[in-house]
Amino acid sequence: MFGKKLKELRACFKITQATIADVLGINQDVVSKIEHDKRVLTSYEIFKLSKKFDIPIGFFFGEVGLEKQLRVHFRATEELVEQDKAKIPLLKEIARKQYDIEDVLKIRHDRILRKYIVNELDYPKIRDIALSEREILGFDAQEPIKDLNGLLRSKGIKVLEPILEKYDINGMFLTIDDSRYLILINADNSPAVRNFSLAHEYGHYLINRGDAFNAVSMNIESMSNPDEKERIANAFAAEFLMPEQSFDEFVLTDESIALYMHNYRVSRKALIFRLRNLNRICDDDMRHYNSRKFSPTEALKKLEKLGLKNEDVEYYEKAQRIKKWSAARKEERKVLNPINLINNEYRTMVVTAYERGLITHRKTADYLFMDVDELRKIVAEKEVSYEV
Repeated sequence: MFGKKLKELRACFKITQATIADVLGINQDVVSKIEHDKRVLTSYEIFKLSKKFDIPIGFFFGEVGLEKQLRVHFRATEELVEQDKAKIPLLKEIARKQYDIEDVLKIRHDRILRKYIVNELDYPKIRDIALSEREILGFDAQEPIKDLNGLLRSKGIKVLEPILEKYDINGMFLTIDDSRYLILINADNSPAVRNFSLAHEYGHYLINRGDAFNAVSMNIESMSNPDEKERIANAFAAEFLMPEQSFDEFVLTDESIALYMHNYRVSRKALIFRLRNLNRICDDDMRHYNSRKFSPTEALKKLEKLGLKNEDVEYYEKAQRIKKWSAARKEERKVLNPINLINNEYRTMVVTAYERGLITHRKTADYLFMDVDELRKIVAEKEVSYEV
C-alpha cells in the first residue's frame, strides 16, 4: 500500500525518487524498495512526508485522496477548476524551496511582522493602515508605488505568477506553515490588474495571516456576494495604491485618466471606482469612462508621444496575438513549468549554496527542478556567486 501511495505522491508533485530520498534522509535504493513494497514507511517517515508536502497522514492509509489535501481554500473553492487545483501543490513546493535555500544561506530579510486587526469594513481605519504601511515602506501619501512585487520579495514574502485557467481568478493567498506564506497572482491578467491583485493579497497578509486563513481572490465584479474579508482587502488595496492625497491636483480628462493609470499602475476600472468613492466623478462621467466610448488602451498609447511606454499596451497587443494561436498552443502555454517561475536571484542562491558545499549536487538539481546532467552543464558554463 505504501509503495502505491508514494508513487502517487511523486506523480502529483512531479518529483523524483531522489527528492523523496533527500526528504527522508535515506538512500534512493531504499525509496525504490518502498515503492515495490519490499520495505514499509516508518511512522516518522510518514510524518516527515506529511509535513514536507502539506498532506494529511491519512493519505498514506487510503483514508483520503490526494486531491483532498488542498486545504488552501476556505471559500471560493468551487470557483477553481481542477487544472488550477492541481497546480497548488507544486506552487507551494516552489515557495518552500525558496524559503529553504534562504535558510541554508542564512539570509535574513527585514521581514514584515506587522499584523492589523480589522473585523469589519471600517474605511477610516483601513485608510490609516494603508497610509501607515506606505510611510513605513518609504512612500509619502502622493508617491506611486512602482514595483510592489519587488518590494514584497525583498521583505521575504514569496510571490509567484502562474497562468491560471480561469481569467477571473485574480490571485490567492496561501499558508504554507505557521510562519511562511505564498501570494499567487494570475499571470494572464494585465499588469495593472496584477498590481492591484498583489496589493489586495498583501492586505490579506497584513490582516489575515496566522488566522488559519487562505483565500482564492476573484475579480470582485464576478463575485455575487463578496465576503467581508474580500471587501476589506479590496479597500486596503485601493487606499494603499491610490491614496486620496494623490488626487490633489487631479483634473478629470482623458489624458489625466491615462496618466494616472500609467503612474500608479492601476486599471481603468479600479481608478474609476476609486474616483467614485471619493466623490471626484459624477454619474455621467463614470458611465462614459466605464463604457466603450473611452478606450484606456488608446489613451495610454497617446502617452508614448511623451516617452511613456505603458506595460498594459504591450499586454493587450500580445493578448491579440495569442487569440490567433491554435487551441493546442494556447493550452500548452498554461502548463505549469516551475523553471519559468523561479527568478534569477533564486537560481543564483541555489548555485552559490552548492559552490559553498552547503547542499549536495543532487539537492541542487532538485532545487532547480532539473536533472543532474542539466545541472552539470549549467555549472560548467557559468560561474555565479551571491553576496549574503
